[in-house]
Amino acid sequence: MDSEQWTVNSERTTVNVMNKEDIENSAANKMIGAVMVVGGGIAGIQASLDLANSGYYVYLVEKSPSIGGVMPQLDKTFPTNDCSMCILSPKLVECGRHFNIEILTNTQVEEVEGDAGNLEVSLIQSPRFVDEDKCVGCGVCAEKCPVKVKDRFNEGLGERKAIIYSIPSGYTPGVSNRQRPLPLLY
Repeated sequence: MDSEQWTVNSERTTVNVMNKEDIENSAANKMIGAVMVVGGGIAGIQASLDLANSGYYVYLVEKSPSIGGVMPQLDKTFPTNDCSMCILSPKLVECGRHFNIEILTNTQVEEVEGDAGNLEVSLIQSPRFVDEDKCVGCGVCAEKCPVKVKDRFNEGLGERKAIIYSIPSGYTPGVSNRQRPLPLLY
């Protein structure tokens, strides 16, 4: 399908987000095409779930290594005083397992071209510095890593290993869609 075609040139990826001709030629209001949601915080996750449940294929683009945004850093949320992870965790799981959502972490939008309803988006995906084909998710690389860096999740107040699996309670797409976290070196 043209609307889901990928063209990869080194670190640049081009996604044809939605093809207007396919929509006009489709039979009986059938949902086709794809949409892109930029930002993997709670609002981006909810928008992706709503669109995916409506029948669209969704590309969820997030610049950080995992989705979840700032919400995992919060203790309670207003106005219900609910635990933030009690709200976010089910959405992370549903988003990660949804067959109509493709999560693109470590990815930024470089360029958008085209008209409304027929956009072509160029993306730049940063490397993870881990061979996805060799990773079995054992965590030995994180244990053995000798390099310490400031912990971004805790606003630089502490240190952590340079290679990690994800921010605490965030969702990082698994290797080969096996739902296990993929380590990241940065």
